[in-house]
Amino acid sequence: MKKYYFTIDLGASNGRGIVFSYDGQRLEMVAVKRFKNAIVTRDGKDCWDFSYLLKNVKRVLQAAAAEYPIRSFSIDTWGLDFGLLDEEGKLLKDPVSYRDRRTDGIPEKLGKVIPPRALYSITGIQRLQGNTINQLYAMTLTDRETLEKARYLLMMPDLLTYCLTGVMAAEYTISTTTQMMDISRRAWSQTILEKLGLPAQLPQKLVYPGEQAYPLLPEIREELKLPKDLKLVTAASHDTASAVIAVPAQEEQCLYVSSGTWSVLGTQLPQPVICDEGFEADFTNEGGFGGTVRYCRSLIGLWMVQECVRVWEEKGKKWAYAELDGLARKAEPFVSCFDPQAPEVQVKCDMPAVIARLCVEKGTKAPENVGAICRTIYECMAFNYRRTIDALERQTGRSYQNLYIVGGGTQADFLNQCIANATGKTVVAGMPEATAYGNVFVQLYFEKELTGIQPFRSLLRRQEDTKTYVPQGREQWEAAYGRFLHA
Repeated sequence: MKKYYFTIDLGASNGRGIVFSYDGQRLEMVAVKRFKNAIVTRDGKDCWDFSYLLKNVKRVLQAAAAEYPIRSFSIDTWGLDFGLLDEEGKLLKDPVSYRDRRTDGIPEKLGKVIPPRALYSITGIQRLQGNTINQLYAMTLTDRETLEKARYLLMMPDLLTYCLTGVMAAEYTISTTTQMMDISRRAWSQTILEKLGLPAQLPQKLVYPGEQAYPLLPEIREELKLPKDLKLVTAASHDTASAVIAVPAQEEQCLYVSSGTWSVLGTQLPQPVICDEGFEADFTNEGGFGGTVRYCRSLIGLWMVQECVRVWEEKGKKWAYAELDGLARKAEPFVSCFDPQAPEVQVKCDMPAVIARLCVEKGTKAPENVGAICRTIYECMAFNYRRTIDALERQTGRSYQNLYIVGGGTQADFLNQCIANATGKTVVAGMPEATAYGNVFVQLYFEKELTGIQPFRSLLRRQEDTKTYVPQGREQWEAAYGRFLHA
């Protein structure tokens, strides 16, 4: 008999609710509910309209429950952002986006309170301007009034959970993105909270994915006409943590890329890796399912191609991604190169022109046409992955034969072949909806339908399509990689 489950995945531009069915052998997506999300301006700050988000979460939940006998649901979102509540449990203000300019210059100011290397030794988290710790420190300087009224801090998925169940808790994977946890102890760092002048009780008790389930508030059940036994199961509520659960790997500790507009490349380990090279290269130790640590680095992904497409469309030419893939394949290899981690290509810009300039500055030719531009992007992305993998293998003392790619980038066929060629790894690409599958896994795990990640990944390998890319032209790619490193 089929059982039904519901996943809610919120991103910066949209939200999705997905109904899954499971019959003990096969897991299938059977329905998708969507809604838009966007930053709004509140008192001069870039914020999330929380009442709108909650309204739409309730709407898709109600619609799903009206059509299917769903047993449970789970929520995942992006990291970093949070809500502050007063002593009565009321949200003080709409959550401010990590993209807001209130953190301009804050990392440098925070560094005088907690030196960056000391902070990394506790948290293992990479330095990002939008990190929760920087947002809170900005508030101590510019919005002390709100901070003094705050009694509870809840990250975005935890805030939604509270509004639906009345339970205040801090899910482990999303909490690690705050840069306020002692990652080695898996606990909130009292040292950091004291340095920031924040009360110890502001962040809530940690809970772990797949280990807690909460009934809905009676008023929520009545409002949405939901069954009494419907429960909310704590997800790996950081969306990347959910995606990594669904990596279709045979190895227990695998090398993965969650590939999309931005890419996260890493591995999952039982303990954090805290070292000087990791600090200098902005590797991060974020939470994973089962109390594990995802040792990874954020890299620029298909953003560069997406920006090129936008610029070309504004100039009157609309390109399909499949067309660009074909043109890139036909272009001459290894003519141009640039560093994809350059800050100039990580923001909205005239991307083709910026890439041309960066290539010239590196002492190579500027790509001369659309195919050459796309090929240059793909080659340099692949070299950037190779550089990151080499560093990760040094720091962890491990080597990997395979690289698993999940997320929207699984469909970037030529890029995935370039990655195999540049890294010398066998690339296995699949699971474009990895986050949703990882979300539903915790519900199956909670109900003891599955005993762990490896049986789940085995199920995915049996039923989901993947494509394998074997390294080609190794001698030429090695020579080109050497030029990339030393250009």
